[in-house]
Order: sequence, then structure tokens, then C-alpha cells
Amino acid sequence: AFPPLVSEEVFKICRQRLDANKHKCGSYRKIEDRFILTGKIFCGYCGTTVSGTGGTGHTQVYHYYQCNSAKKRNCPHKMIGKKRLEDLVVKVVLELLNDVPLVKRISKTCFALQKQKSTKLSALQKEQKQNKKELDNLLNAIKAGLFTKSTKTELERLENQQEVIEAEIAKEKINNAVVPTDQIEAWILSFAKIKLTTSEHKQKLIDFFVNSIFLYNDKFVIMLNFKGGEKTIRFDDLNEGIKKEHPIDECSSLLKCGEP
Repeated sequence: AFPPLVSEEVFKICRQRLDANKHKCGSYRKIEDRFILTGKIFCGYCGTTVSGTGGTGHTQVYHYYQCNSAKKRNCPHKMIGKKRLEDLVVKVVLELLNDVPLVKRISKTCFALQKQKSTKLSALQKEQKQNKKELDNLLNAIKAGLFTKSTKTELERLENQQEVIEAEIAKEKINNAVVPTDQIEAWILSFAKIKLTTSEHKQKLIDFFVNSIFLYNDKFVIMLNFKGGEKTIRFDDLNEGIKKEHPIDECSSLLKCGEP
């Protein structure tokens, strides 16, 4: 009943962002204090959201991830240390960046997806074609001698509408410019150069590459943001955690520590 304040496309994007953020109850915290997997991690037993929790020892504060149902004793899920789990997830992402053939395949897929014509552009071009048809018919009528105050007004309206449509088409083409495959690949690999000294840097890796995580007591299943990106990581296979000679808090495994 009322004209929309924003386009349908913008509305859908905002709705997706709201849905993604609805579980991120700790987003108000400073980035250093955040549980960076919040909103993407779920219990593998009951499907409930897993969130951050903490406890105080004799000399320090401990942070954990725990199933929200387990807090009510309705789920067998056990707590796992925040730093340990986050470092393991980041390690999986870095292994992805080490797989150059996989990165090339992802880059080619992204390039192909760009070439798919946007629905908004198609609608604008269809509207442009229809408007031009009406404009041509009116011009033919004027040439035939049918020129009145009404036809003049309609001609101005159609010409103005055509200009608006052409401007929207040009804007949409700019917004959907095709990025070459090599630039996409370079952008993906650039994440490997991030020095993971802060939670903010780790958060970027999680946001871009991790879709969801299902946590169990003995393993976690991670869904990465590409086709076939499901991996199962068992804690028994990672007793050493992250190797001391390549600490994840210092630099990416693709670089020697200290390199820019």
C-alpha cells in the first residue's frame, strides 16, 4: 500500500545481515574480547547455538565455548577452550590458502558467477526496451500529424524516464563489474599475508571463509564457503595443537615469521 523506502535488493541484503547477526550477542564487546566464532558455531548433538562463556580461576579468567542447551544440562556437550578452538579453525582456513590448486578453482568459480547477469539489470533492460517502444510509437504518431498538448507531455515523460533508466543501467553495470580471475586469486591469497596477532585479523578470516561449524566433544565439522568445503577435524589427531615452530598467533604458515 505504500511505496518502498529502499529497493527489494537492498532489503534482502539487510535481512540476510540481520539473520546472520541475530545470534551474535557479544558483538558489542571489544574485538580483543570477542568470541570470534559466535554466530557460526552450533552444537553437533542438538543443533543449538554454541556461545562463549567464562570462569575465574585462582589467578586468571578462563574462556570457553559451550552449547546453550548444555548449560541447562539438556545436552551432553562439554566446554572447550576458546583459544584452542579458534586457533584450530584458523589453522584449517590457512591450510585452504596453502592449497593453491583449490584457490585457483575457487577463483574461476567466482569469476563465472560474476558473468551471470543480475536480475535487476535484466529488469532494467527490459523496462528500457518497453519504454523505447512506447517512445518510438509516440514519435511516429507525431510525425503523422498527431501533435497535441497531451502528446507533448507524454513525450517529455517518456524521454525523462528513458534517461533515468539508462543512468540506472550504467550504475548497475559499474556495481557488477567483472573482476578478472587473477585478481580474485590474488585477493584470496592476500589473506595468507595477514599477521594473526590480533582477534580482528582472525575475525576477517572467519567472516570470509567459514560458513558454519558443528562442534562435538571429540571433533568439529567445519563448512567452508565453497562447494565441497566440508572438513571433519578430530581433536585426537591434533594433540599437539598448533606446532610450536609455527605459532598461529605470530604469522601465517605461508610466510616466514618476520616477513612483511
